[in-house]
Amino acid sequence: MPSAMSSIVAASISKRIDKNMSRQQPAITQSSGEVIMADAEEAAQSLPSPPPSAKKDPPDLHSLLELADQYIPRTSTAEQVEYSNPKKFCVKPAYWKRWDACTYASFANELRSQFDPVPFARKHRIPLEEVQEVFSAIVCNPLYDAAEAKRRGEEGMQELLDAYNKYGTPSRRWGKVGGKIVEGELARIEEGVVVLTGRETGNKCKLPAVQLNDADIEDLRATVTESEMEMLKLDATNTSADIVMID
Repeated sequence: MPSAMSSIVAASISKRIDKNMSRQQPAITQSSGEVIMADAEEAAQSLPSPPPSAKKDPPDLHSLLELADQYIPRTSTAEQVEYSNPKKFCVKPAYWKRWDACTYASFANELRSQFDPVPFARKHRIPLEEVQEVFSAIVCNPLYDAAEAKRRGEEGMQELLDAYNKYGTPSRRWGKVGGKIVEGELARIEEGVVVLTGRETGNKCKLPAVQLNDADIEDLRATVTESEMEMLKLDATNTSADIVMID
C-alpha cells in the first residue's frame, strides 16, 4: 500500500513538473528570439554606414567651350564617310598629309570606273572612243605617273592653302601689351566684344573692346563694316575687361 501511494504521488509530481515546463518553454523561446533580434540590430548599428553615393553633377552647358566651324568634324553615318575632319585635312589652319603614289593610282581607277563618256559624246557629236582616250590622257595617265601625280597634287594644294591664308582673315595676336593676349583670327563682331577663334585650340573666345590695342582697331577698320565697328562702342567705357569664353 505505501508503495502504491508513493507511485501515485510521484506521478502527480511528474505531471506538475511537465505542465510547468510546457508553460515556461514558449516564454524561453520568445525571450531567446528577442535576444537574437536585439543582437542583430546592435550588430547592424555597429557596422559603418555606407558612404553617400558620389554623384557628379552633369557639366554646365554654359561652361563648355565652343569650337570654330572649321575645327568641327562632320561625319555621315548613313554613307559611312567623313565630310570633314580638321585633324586629317584643313585649308585653314593649313594641314594636309601628302598622298602617296598608290593613292593617286587608286583615285584614277575610281574616276575611270565612274566616268560615263556617252552623254558628253552624244552632246558634242564626238566618237565615244575619242572621248575615252582624251579622258585617259588628261585625267588618268598623270595620276598613274607617280612623280607627275605627286608634283601636280602638292603644287595644287600648296596654291590652295596659300590663297586661303593670304586672302582670308589672318591669324594674329590680339590684345594690349601687359594685358591678356589671344592668338587667333577674327570670327565676328558682337556688342562691345570681338569674337576670336584661338589658333592652337580652335575654341572661340570674346575679347572686350577695351582690351584692343591700336593695331587691332586699325585692322578691324580695314576688315569689318562701319556698322560692325559701331557695335564695338569704342568710345564708351566698358567695365568688363576680361576675356570671356563663349557659352
